[in-house]
Amino acid sequence: YYIKELCKIIDKYGYTNEETGFHIHISAIKTDGVNFNFYKFMLLCDEAKLLSSWQPRVGYSQNVMDILTSHDKLETRKIKTKKGTVWNLEKIASNHVEVKSMGGEGYHKEVKRLTQEFLSYTEYFDETLQKDTSKHKRLFKKHQEQVNALRDDVKARFVSALSTSGIMPDKE
Repeated sequence: YYIKELCKIIDKYGYTNEETGFHIHISAIKTDGVNFNFYKFMLLCDEAKLLSSWQPRVGYSQNVMDILTSHDKLETRKIKTKKGTVWNLEKIASNHVEVKSMGGEGYHKEVKRLTQEFLSYTEYFDETLQKDTSKHKRLFKKHQEQVNALRDDVKARFVSALSTSGIMPDKE
């Protein structure tokens, strides 16, 4: 309902372009035993093609999987932290994420798509809070194999491309 109403207002009084996006914040109330695994959430969203569904908006929502598929969790965290909030999926706090993958020119005219993707993100958020299953273990293993298969020169070239494109600042 709210997505539909907000999009009507944008259509009547505003516009959307390559710099605008629909941001969603999802959080869980902290309770004992709840562990939000952001890495698991990213892999689930990527497998569902949510993170690449819309065009990336340079400087606003780069696909976080671009670094996750070329680096392990620790390296990815360092790169994300250095650059700041240009990624289409951000961990804001231990139990809070921001989704910035949806957007671009005319996105407000795709209410059904926005709504479906919003619901998918919330389902994966809930799934992330549940115990790991064989599906999750398969995703973790597949990602680790992908990272391990990359040559060091490929990783270095990727970091260099990010640095020169303004996506990531030069190393200190």
